[in-house]
Amino acid sequence: MKPTEFNHMARLAFRPLTVLAILALISVIVGAQAPVPTQVDESTAKRVVRLLEQNHMAKPQINDTIAVQWCKNFLKDLDPQKVYFEKADVDEFMAQATTLDDKIKDGNLDFARQVFERYLKRADERLAVVIDLLKQKPDFSVDESIVDDPDLIDYPANAQEANDRWRKRIKLDELQLKLDKTEEDEILKKLLIRYRDRNRMIHQFDTNELLEVYLSSLTRTFDPHSSYLSARTLEDTIGQQLHLSLEGIGASLQSEDGYAVVKEIVPGMAADKDKRLQPDDKIIGIQQENGEEIDLIEKKLGDVVRYIRGPAGTKVRLIVQPAGTKERKIYELTRQKIELLEQHAKGQVIDGKGDNGQVLKIGVINLPAFYGDTEAVLRGDPNAVSATEDCRKLLVDFKARKKKTKEKGAEKRRENEKERKKP
Repeated sequence: MKPTEFNHMARLAFRPLTVLAILALISVIVGAQAPVPTQVDESTAKRVVRLLEQNHMAKPQINDTIAVQWCKNFLKDLDPQKVYFEKADVDEFMAQATTLDDKIKDGNLDFARQVFERYLKRADERLAVVIDLLKQKPDFSVDESIVDDPDLIDYPANAQEANDRWRKRIKLDELQLKLDKTEEDEILKKLLIRYRDRNRMIHQFDTNELLEVYLSSLTRTFDPHSSYLSARTLEDTIGQQLHLSLEGIGASLQSEDGYAVVKEIVPGMAADKDKRLQPDDKIIGIQQENGEEIDLIEKKLGDVVRYIRGPAGTKVRLIVQPAGTKERKIYELTRQKIELLEQHAKGQVIDGKGDNGQVLKIGVINLPAFYGDTEAVLRGDPNAVSATEDCRKLLVDFKARKKKTKEKGAEKRRENEKERKKP
């Protein structure tokens, strides 16, 4: 699945033109086709279903009842706010719902592709409407409201109702920016970038991501805590969530208008020590050791991050466009291991009151995520991260504090007793 492509002339003319002129130059997105599942995807789907029925603790039987809820989950995962699909789309898809259990057992993923292709089509239609709406001035004198809980509304009955929902969403977005004292031209520019980025992300979906959403929609029908992770997601999850560390330059990125933009520099890490890379700089490419360059403009943010990450101690050459300039600079940075310390288990003792008003000391453990480097633990590595071990240490500490508090209390009572016995 290729990223969304825009008219070349529009891209070249972007900076010098006013926002309204930019709106007129944006071309229609072409090639709105869903990613085509591979044989590997089909084999994976069949294997996942077998594993679920045979090994999942819920022992689910993937049947028509499960399939109907699965279909609902999938539609909701793609369009949680109910602003893309129309009622007729949903009715068409739900009419096929009871066939999904039979199809998936054969590795047939045609339904996922069919739904996603319609999703792409609707997304492009909505973007065209958004661009047109941004040319118009909203009437803030009209008293109207918007329902922000999608569970309270149905899918729009037709394109007209869907477009009206987008009109209200854009009106709300503009109002919020106005309240933030944003200038009129800047409001239009920000919203244009926001909605283009959303559409670009949809078009950048690949087969792995589509399968991940589709199968996770299935697992949640019988367990909200079970999900399917693609190999790429699993790799990222192991590095960050389980090991609580990653290797890179120490900068968080955000996708804006097709660029990977630096949003934050991690204190004490490679980029912070180097001092050249700054927030709002754009990382537009990577220069390899042989001088060849990899263009990162309009690449998926996850792919950009993977180019920048690498083993600690290795170097990466970033091609950077500093904020507010047209310059092109190359910064060579040495990657470091970044510890995600804020995700470690933490404990604190708070004061509470018992039924008789007695002051109680309550130990509270905050565990933001489950983590653990099993291989390092088995090796006996003293620096291995482990949620189990960290929680055990916190409990030992709580017990030690309790013992110390009791000893202090007993000592105080003895002193008070001595004072009372004095003549």
